[in-house]
Amino acid sequence: GPWPAVAMPEINGDTLTFLNVQHVGQAGVGKFRVTPEQLGWFSSDKNMVQFAGEQVVAAWWQNACGRGRGLLKLQLKENRGSGAAVNRFAGFQTEDLKHLKAYFQKHFGVAVVEQDVDIRGWSWGDWSLDGGTDLRLMVDGKLGVEVPVAELNQVTTLGKAELNVEFQDDGSAQPDDEVLHEMRLVVSGVGDISMSADQLREELLQLGGLSASGDSIARVPDVLVTAPRGRHDFEFFRQVVKVRGKTQSYSIKSQHIARLFLLPLPPTDIALVVGLDPPLRQGNQMHQFLVLTFDKDRTMKNTIAKDKLAEIGLTEDDQEHVVSDLMARLFKTLSGKPVVCPTTEFRELLSKDPDGPCSCRCSHKATPGHLFFLKRSLIFITKPVLWFRYADVESVDFGAGMMRRTSFDIIVTLKSRLQFEFQQLEHGISEALITFLKKVEVKILNPIKALKVPSQRPGPVPRTAAVQAAPGRRIQGVAGTGSSRAAKEVEDEPDPEEEDEDYNDASSESEELSEDEVEVDDSAPPRQSKRVRRT
Repeated sequence: GPWPAVAMPEINGDTLTFLNVQHVGQAGVGKFRVTPEQLGWFSSDKNMVQFAGEQVVAAWWQNACGRGRGLLKLQLKENRGSGAAVNRFAGFQTEDLKHLKAYFQKHFGVAVVEQDVDIRGWSWGDWSLDGGTDLRLMVDGKLGVEVPVAELNQVTTLGKAELNVEFQDDGSAQPDDEVLHEMRLVVSGVGDISMSADQLREELLQLGGLSASGDSIARVPDVLVTAPRGRHDFEFFRQVVKVRGKTQSYSIKSQHIARLFLLPLPPTDIALVVGLDPPLRQGNQMHQFLVLTFDKDRTMKNTIAKDKLAEIGLTEDDQEHVVSDLMARLFKTLSGKPVVCPTTEFRELLSKDPDGPCSCRCSHKATPGHLFFLKRSLIFITKPVLWFRYADVESVDFGAGMMRRTSFDIIVTLKSRLQFEFQQLEHGISEALITFLKKVEVKILNPIKALKVPSQRPGPVPRTAAVQAAPGRRIQGVAGTGSSRAAKEVEDEPDPEEEDEDYNDASSESEELSEDEVEVDDSAPPRQSKRVRRT
């Protein structure tokens, strides 16, 4: 958006204050204030940064903001060589440069160096990694592009010479802000610095904290992932999880793992759902959840070093590991997040069998899946993954959707007024579902309609009879998900296509998991054998 109105700096003794200045990477416009002892920035949005003047070791000025505005770049002593030590402040007037130069030289002994910026819009030049803090593209000796390596989220190669760089999105951008999300580079491997795209990728991953440093803790091959779709190998390091597919590789920082779910998928599978914040970006798609699917009886031999077994709650006596259990322990250990499992209370309401189902089979937008009602939230898997806390749910309506003889629909309305419809839940679970939602204090609308099973007439009426009953009138959509108009054409005659609904699941068997919505018990031994894009 446009810069605020021009304002001269306020000079009060040895204190300089500049108005309408932005801190690059923070929301809002605020004041940049400098005193002989310290300097800082604070905005009306209550965002602020502050540090001692003696920490400043270098300063640069760039005429890079347009319309007579400049940018001040500061490098600090603390953690020098990392992106966290660089701060950028934009929106200064060109007349402010003389005040900044004189002040920094007098009080901090630092010269503010002017950097020439190329404004021709060329996209071809020489790249460099300035001090390990910035990736620069220099055009005829002038600065063309400069991005902090600390803000990298993913770095992938596309072919032998192309490099795709994706940046973190912390959600601080305002609706009208333009944010650089992705940049694609063509690395020719010629010039003063001869380096291939793969070599530059590894260099950027290391500088951005995305590199796998040290020995790996464990490696689990051939894991089926719903999105990004395909089979991937997972390699776990202390700070990073490397995900390698046939065509793409991804790096997930441990601190970006926000939540974990371990959920059984009848009849024989189990899903580990990994929530990410910020999401994993794949082109224009954002993956907030990864769904890893395993056969619940799949095992692998122990390949973990002895000194690392204790970190994930295993012992040297464990020669084989159940893969789903091992992956859950690894993600939990690295992220420090609890692993959420289905609550036994809802399972007992569905069935007296301790090995009975703990989820509801249903569809969302014609995509079949499983809806889990957990202790504090509900989640639908496998694709798309929908997760809501009960505290964010306004109501669950049993009467707004279509009612059938063997199934019903529900609509979940959030307090944000967004609505999500789940279709074709079996009538047999309606009473258990209503009882559980009352216990977790979720508002229920029209519960009587779900408990009432529609009347049935003996024997289906042939389709030809329905047509003869209304000659000359068009009949359409008489299947279970058809239009209400077509249903009125045949009045309340039963529909033969509703007798058998296919959910692509032959059984409702499920494995008993840990108690309620709690962490995986590390003390128990594991089971054995059993936005703007630049190109």
